[in-house]
Amino acid sequence: MGKILMDFTPLTYSPDFRRIWLGGFFSTIGFAITSVAIALEIYALTGSAGAVGLVGLVSVVPLVIGGLYGGVIADRYDRRWPP
Repeated sequence: MGKILMDFTPLTYSPDFRRIWLGGFFSTIGFAITSVAIALEIYALTGSAGAVGLVGLVSVVPLVIGGLYGGVIADRYDRRWPP
């Protein structure tokens, strides 16, 4: 049976990689906590699950649009530019 868990040995060998990884980890946790807190606050203010869903939809639309355009731009231009 293969490995199921992620290999964490680079975190012990490279302080720079550890800082980047921990920064991404805490950023993801913060984003998740913020998303839940906003949903709870919207529900507390309005009492409407529809309002919570609408706010969630409105918050995802820019990510989808930005991701699509960002993907096109990333594919169109050379990664080695600027030199």
